[in-house]
Amino acid sequence: MSLIIADSKTFFRASRKAMSPRGMAEIWGVKSRQAYRLGADPASCSDTCEDPMAKLIKHLARLRDIDRRDILEEGLRLLADPVGYTVGVTSVATDRNSAYRELLDVNREIGELSHFIQLLIEENNVEEDYKRKILRQADAAIRQLLQLKDAIRKGLK
Repeated sequence: MSLIIADSKTFFRASRKAMSPRGMAEIWGVKSRQAYRLGADPASCSDTCEDPMAKLIKHLARLRDIDRRDILEEGLRLLADPVGYTVGVTSVATDRNSAYRELLDVNREIGELSHFIQLLIEENNVEEDYKRKILRQADAAIRQLLQLKDAIRKGLK
């Protein structure tokens, strides 16, 4: 069954239905009544509260607005990684207004990625934190490649 969850209230209503109000209350450390408030529709219910996801969305949007996408993306990774998901960037615009400068950034990021992989091989370091570090560096290299593609599409030299 495919659900359409368009907002945080709907997410909490669907979650409450899936795991029971008691199950949600245990996770959030609240009474069952509060679990109902999390997903209550303000249009039809007077007993509502601002849910934590709505606050987190505001928090992430503020980071985006002040151009701190680095912190925003790390926060999203903290949410996604433990449950087996990855965070992908859907659109990346050039930040250098030059294909040549973007290429320099690509070279730098790939060089750092190569360094991390070389250390992994030499030290046989297979710790989860180190693997995460390599994956984040690979993401940074991919982002730079996407910025290079954008600069090329725009015809920037």
